[in-house]
Parts: sequence; structure tokens; C-alpha cells
Amino acid sequence: METLFVLLFLVSLGCLVASLIKPSWFKQASRKRAGMIFGGTSLVLFILIAIVAPKTPPTTTVATTAASEVPGPATSTQVVATPVATSTPASEKST
Repeated sequence: METLFVLLFLVSLGCLVASLIKPSWFKQASRKRAGMIFGGTSLVLFILIAIVAPKTPPTTTVATTAASEVPGPATSTQVVATPVATSTPASEKST
């Protein structure tokens, strides 16, 4: 069903471009009317494709390595964050 909607969507986009170039090919009175018909059809088909498309579950990848593959010592390291002073000394302040 999704394939049918995709094919119809592509045909509709082609007809939209062609009708904007020469509306008389589709027996339309104006480019505005042809654009509204084929543009609306394309929009509806695009929404139907989004509804019918198969849902894919989100995948998560976890990198795992064996202990023998990790170079260096087998101990773990800890990162300690040190606070940074944000105030300026009184000698640098200008009044």
C-alpha cells in the first residue's frame, strides 16, 4: 500500500510541475487552479505515506570491548572537576 502511495505521490508531483508550465494539458483554466488540485493531492498523499509507512523501533548501540582489547593498566580512572572562580579580584575592578 505504501508503494502505491509513493508512486501516486511522484506522479502527482510530476503533474504539478507540468500543470504549472502548461495548464491546458490537464484541461485547467489557470495555473492557480491546477496548482491547488495537484498540490493538494500531493500533500494528501504525503500525509498518507507518513501514516502507512512502517514504524521502525529506535535502536541503541552500546560499544563493548573485552578487557584484553583495552591497552594500558586495568585500573579505572576518575575525573574530578574543580570549581573555577568567576569573580574578578578587587584590584582589577575599575570604578
